[in-house]
Amino acid sequence: MPLLLFSAEPGNASGTYGQECLAPTLLSLMECPDTLSLQDGRPVPVGDRPSIYLISDSPVAASVDGPGFRWQATVMGVSRVGPVDAGQYTVHYPSGVRTVELDCDVTIDLASAPAAAAVTQDWLPYAAVAAVAAAGIAIALRIVRK
Repeated sequence: MPLLLFSAEPGNASGTYGQECLAPTLLSLMECPDTLSLQDGRPVPVGDRPSIYLISDSPVAASVDGPGFRWQATVMGVSRVGPVDAGQYTVHYPSGVRTVELDCDVTIDLASAPAAAAVTQDWLPYAAVAAVAAAGIAIALRIVRK
């Protein structure tokens, strides 16, 4: 079943995306970090001003540098940097440096633990994705029954 996204603002979302991109795209549209541990997709770039989400379960000093942009803070929990202009950004934190070409939202776990261990306590994104999936199934069943 195809998904059609419409926005009054021009974006750079041309192309073909798979179903694995649906959940990250919905999270991006709801301005929530993509903390789903069992998915491979990345958000469809529906806007021209993406965000960087930094996640840490303990206080971590971090900075983000980009084109005409500098941000610095101590991250505890989830911090949203943005929305910012698309482009190349460098994230500096005690256990490393990461450079990202930002054209859609990106989530970075600042802890040294594997990314799968970075699960937030926020249940809202999961509930929203489950509601969208249930609605899609209900619509498909209604069409099949006709």
